[in-house]
Amino acid sequence: MTGARGPRPWTSWCWLAFLGLPGLLLYFHYIPDVAGATLRARAFTFATTLTGFAGLFGLAGRLGGRRGVAWAYALLAPLLLVMAGHGLAFQAVPRLASLLFNSGEVKDAHVLRAMVPFVPWAMAGLLAAGAGALAAAGPALRFRAWVGPVLLGAWCCLTALAAWLNPFGRNYLFEGVNVNVRNYGLLATIGYDTLRTWRGGDAQAAARLEEDAGRRPIPRLASAERARHVVILQVESLDWNVLDWKVGARWVVPFLHGLAAEVGPIPAFPNYSSVSGSSGSDFQVLSGYRPVLDLPAYRAAGVDYSRALPRLLAAKGAVLDLFHGNRASFWSREEAVGSMGIHAFHALKDIPCTESTRWGATDRDLFRYVSRWADAQTGPFAAMAITLSSHSPFNLVDSHVFPGSGDVVNYFNVIRYTDTALEEFITGWRVPDTVFVLYGDHPAHVAGDGYRSCPTARDVVPLLVFRKEGEGFRRVALVQQGEGQIELASVHSLVAGLF
Repeated sequence: MTGARGPRPWTSWCWLAFLGLPGLLLYFHYIPDVAGATLRARAFTFATTLTGFAGLFGLAGRLGGRRGVAWAYALLAPLLLVMAGHGLAFQAVPRLASLLFNSGEVKDAHVLRAMVPFVPWAMAGLLAAGAGALAAAGPALRFRAWVGPVLLGAWCCLTALAAWLNPFGRNYLFEGVNVNVRNYGLLATIGYDTLRTWRGGDAQAAARLEEDAGRRPIPRLASAERARHVVILQVESLDWNVLDWKVGARWVVPFLHGLAAEVGPIPAFPNYSSVSGSSGSDFQVLSGYRPVLDLPAYRAAGVDYSRALPRLLAAKGAVLDLFHGNRASFWSREEAVGSMGIHAFHALKDIPCTESTRWGATDRDLFRYVSRWADAQTGPFAAMAITLSSHSPFNLVDSHVFPGSGDVVNYFNVIRYTDTALEEFITGWRVPDTVFVLYGDHPAHVAGDGYRSCPTARDVVPLLVFRKEGEGFRRVALVQQGEGQIELASVHSLVAGLF
């Protein structure tokens, strides 16, 4: 008689393939136009997903047996779900580096609740099925010694090949990681993206900022007017087209629509980078450099901040205080703006919160705090306020002015809340001789029902520079110095010249 036969080798391979399926589902959930991907893209997607996930589980099985696979699965499954919810809610692309880099935000219960509607529940079901299958597999799950290392090695080779085929250059930085996910697969992009983003102190970062500024001079803005006080308002996800958009008979942003009609908005290129996110907007205004790095701009080491806006204003006897409804550590702002010579950084811990929000402080609470601070000042100052309430996923504050659902309607509702908060803040401003500089940090990138964020294929955001005058507003006359389209980086020279 012969003894009972052990598990066949193909059994383990089937388990590995099954455990890799959530990665494929995540890929398809993120990339709606995957059907248009090339054959090479589909091959990369399949190969990198299955080799990466299966290699990880195979290695876990080799090191810890069935229990090791269970532990690896238990750690990876929640990470996949959180990454999916975080990406679809806040980033629109699957960026593990962004999730880990700002992991402090994900620990916030309010942020987690905001992410819940964006979790792909089909993936959650598949992950739960995988957990049940693992529990039922019993001792049948076995792995040959070479399976895990070989598959992980294959994944590394495929990732390197993807990097060689497409060096992840400007397209990677400014047009979105989703292009590379579609063309080279989720795990290949995640691996390369994480390595790039987490390099930290890049010795060449400062040189690249200087090289870009020398090769492509930033158009300057100047004005013959001078002011004792300047208020810089960086409005989250403020679209150009929303200024002149109606739902039925109602303007989406009635205050900003009227303000734009009086003072005339200037189209400005936001230099938005998927690596730096919204922080790249305030970085260029404060530093005078474009955020052209392949790591978050505020993390760049050794940057020459001698011409940073806070230092230029200090030389003229004015202070610059920064206000943000989020944590000071978000995107590593705190240390970097200190190096720029900022007078004080007022963040979430400093702002009394009276309204409910799913993330940070509401725009109304932020503006009330800025107003109280300004009323107490005795000398020249610039105050830079960075709003948060209109951030994706456009559900951070409860605003239901416009009925319906979907990204466009949700965006209209939250930007209407910000519009009301801006109206209260600006019309209630009591400090004389003040110039307001208001702009969007980047477009909301929403489209539907005839609406889209920008009037052209290239991103632009509105820039408004004005004073209060009686019951209305007056545009501050500006002169452009240098060729090219005005950028958010041009605000740096504008504010410096107003004092």
